[in-house]
Amino acid sequence: DLSKDAAGMTARRDRAWEVAVADVRRGLPLRDGSAQVLLNAFAPRNAATFSRTLSATGIAIVAVPSEDHLVELRHAVGLLRVEPMKLDRLVHQSAGYLALADVMSVDESLTFDSAAIADILMMTPNAWHLTDAHRCRAAALTRLTMTVSFRVAVFRKARQVTKANRRLGVWPSSKT
Repeated sequence: DLSKDAAGMTARRDRAWEVAVADVRRGLPLRDGSAQVLLNAFAPRNAATFSRTLSATGIAIVAVPSEDHLVELRHAVGLLRVEPMKLDRLVHQSAGYLALADVMSVDESLTFDSAAIADILMMTPNAWHLTDAHRCRAAALTRLTMTVSFRVAVFRKARQVTKANRRLGVWPSSKT
């Protein structure tokens, strides 16, 4: 994680876990083939680094927002839109390094109070683009029901998926 706070909370959760703060765009401080599971939630990705650090049986679990994610907040405040077909772009960009093994959809409608709305707003890429007008519109929201919609994709090293699929006669699911 790039967040020192998130890394600290994770490290306190289980002392056996090794936690590092790193920027995935610059690589990960992990040995080749040393990771069983990589978890990437709504963050930048680096398919080459993920492939390098995953063990032969390892998986990368990647959560990406769908087009409807937080749509009500985006409309109420005037925020950036979520890129259409984001998961498809991710799969395409990962080709040669990672292969899609499975996809799960998460779609919920949840109600948030003003404090949670402010927190959510600061956890999105919009935090880097907020104007005073955005902040005023967000501050006026005391309660908002929002769509939480994202895809959880499981990737394996491209070579392992191809070999396993040939041996088993199956192909990665295309559920979305």
